Amino acid sequence: MSFFVTLFKSPIQILYTLFQYRKLLYSTTKFELQKRYAGSLLGYAWLVLYPLLFLSVYLFLWLVIFKMRFPGYSELAYVVFVFSGLVPFLFVNESIGSVTTVIKQNIHLIKNVIIPIDLIPARVVGVVFPSFIIGSLLITILSAVNGTLSWGILLLPFVMILLIAFILGICLLLAPLGVFLPDLSNIVNLMMTLLMFLSPIAFKSDMVPSSLQLVILVNPISYILEAFRYVFIGGHEVFIWQWLMFIIISLATFCIGASFFQRFKGFVVDYE
Repeated sequence: MSFFVTLFKSPIQILYTLFQYRKLLYSTTKFELQKRYAGSLLGYAWLVLYPLLFLSVYLFLWLVIFKMRFPGYSELAYVVFVFSGLVPFLFVNESIGSVTTVIKQNIHLIKNVIIPIDLIPARVVGVVFPSFIIGSLLITILSAVNGTLSWGILLLPFVMILLIAFILGICLLLAPLGVFLPDLSNIVNLMMTLLMFLSPIAFKSDMVPSSLQLVILVNPISYILEAFRYVFIGGHEVFIWQWLMFIIISLATFCIGASFFQRFKGFVVDYE
C-alpha cells in the first residue's frame, strides 16, 4: 500500500517543488541555454539549424539512398511526415542523452544548497525545449504549405504536456542512476540510436511485417509519433487505443520516475 501512496505522492511533490522554485528554474535554464551557445559563431541560430540539418541528413538517407516513397504522397508531404516524427524524437533524444551526467556536473551547486536537486533534471528538459518549440513551428508552417494543417493542431499543447511528462519521468529515473553507473551514458546513447531506426520516423507502422509488429507495439516512441502526426497532419488516423497508450505511458513514466527520484535523491548527494 505504501508503494502506491509513494507512487502518487512523489509526482505531486516534484511538481510542487518545480512550481515553488519556478523563477530559479527559469533563470538557471536561461543561463544554461546561454552557456550552451556561448562562443558559437552562429549562436541561437543553431536552434533552427540543428533540426533542419538533422532532417536534411535523415531525408537524404531515406529519399536518396533507400528511395523511400509513399503512394499518394508528394515529396513535401513526405518531408512533413518525417519532420513531424523527427522533432519529438530529437526532443526525447537530446534530453535523455545529457541527463545521465547532469547531477555529477552540478553536485557543487546541490551540496552548497544553491539549487534544489529536483530542479536539475527539469532544467535539462528546459534547455532542449526551445529547439523543440522552433521545430514544431517549422512543421506547422510546412504542413500549412502542404495543405495538411487541420483543427488537430489545437491538440498540440495537450500532446506537448504528455511528451514533457514522459521525458521528465525518464530524466528523473536516469539522473540518479547516472551517479552510480558511470557507463550509463554510453548505454543510453546506444539505445537511442537504435530507437531512431526502430521507430516509425521515416516509415509507417503498417509497413513493418506482421512478424516484427511487436517491435512497434512495445516501443513507446511509436505512440508519441502517432499522436504528433495526428496534430500536424490532417487526415492522419490514430486509433483510440494508441491515444490511450500514449497517455498511460506518459503519466506512468512520470509517476515512476518521480517516485524513484524522491526515494534515492538523498543517497545521490551522500554518494558523491
